This record gives sequence, structure tokens and C-alpha cells, in this order.
Amino acid sequence: METEACSRWVHELYREKDEVYDYFVEHGTFEGNGLPRIEIARNSYDLLIVVGWTIIIGVPSIIYFVQFLRTSSFIAQLILVIIILFGKKY
Repeated sequence: METEACSRWVHELYREKDEVYDYFVEHGTFEGNGLPRIEIARNSYDLLIVVGWTIIIGVPSIIYFVQFLRTSSFIAQLILVIIILFGKKY
């Protein structure tokens, strides 16, 4: 008995989800489908976090990559290019 109730609940939830998705595909927005518009305030701390992590992770990664290109053999560089090209296909 309990599994039937859960099954009906999940089925109804997916039906509602499909209705919202179909409305979005047709109109390109979620507004007007009974869903309120939610304004998200801009937060400068989010930008600071992204910039901070970019400096912490991005700069050393670029340095290591340049060092790899300067000090590695031609074969290692060729393998890197093949890996990059193979990765772009998928």
C-alpha cells in the first residue's frame, strides 16, 4: 500500500516536471507558468572567490604547463597534442 502511494507521488512529480519543461521549451522562460520570478542579488564576494581560486589554481597550472613545454622532449609534447586533439573529438 505504501509503495503504491510513493509510486503515485513520484509519477505526479514527474508529470509536473514535464509540464514545466514543456512550457519552458515552448516559451523560453519559466515565467507565466505559475512560478514566481526570483531575483538574485549580485554579490561581489562570489567574484572575489572565483578570482581567488583562479589565482590559486590557474597561475601555478600555467607555470607548470609552460615548464613542461620548455623542458619536455618532442615525443612528450607530441603525445600531449594527440591527447588534446583526441579529447576535443569527444
